[in-house]
Amino acid sequence: KLLRDHFPKQSSNRIFKDSFKFLVVRHPFERLLSAYRDKLEDLSRDLQARDGYYSTMYGRHIVSEYREKSEGNVTEPVEPSWKEFITYIINTPATKFDEHWMPMWMLCSPCIIRYHVVAKMETFAEDTEFVLEEAGLDNRLAVEWKHRTGTGGSTDLIADYYSQLTTSEIAELFHKYQLDFEL
Repeated sequence: KLLRDHFPKQSSNRIFKDSFKFLVVRHPFERLLSAYRDKLEDLSRDLQARDGYYSTMYGRHIVSEYREKSEGNVTEPVEPSWKEFITYIINTPATKFDEHWMPMWMLCSPCIIRYHVVAKMETFAEDTEFVLEEAGLDNRLAVEWKHRTGTGGSTDLIADYYSQLTTSEIAELFHKYQLDFEL
């Protein structure tokens, strides 16, 4: 269960006036790759973990819309390729995205809610210590990060995927996620 499932969304900053507010973000391109690898790259993983939800809701559409049609090639993978996923991202309004690849600024209202701290996944251990200290919880709480699906990426892996894209595609992605780069 997710914490957000237990609390209603707040429409006003008044409720948060006396609260310590923090947001954890990730480099937009790393987050996008992680979402692709976890949700769409491997159909068997999606079937096992989510009964094929992402394949049904996104994967099939991406493949039918963005895969070049070939004559009778039955050995093509059913999963969308990285390049097909990126073409979908570039051509689709962000309002139609799944939360895993929706820009963070659309999910967490950083322009409305005045966060005290914006922590980064890339410096999670240090940022967590700082957040706990600032919130006065450092003597009461300890946090350990565990990525259950293991689809994060090393610098080499990230470079391998993004090297498949053109400079123009990377520029279009940057434009789509530009506000996330400013968080």
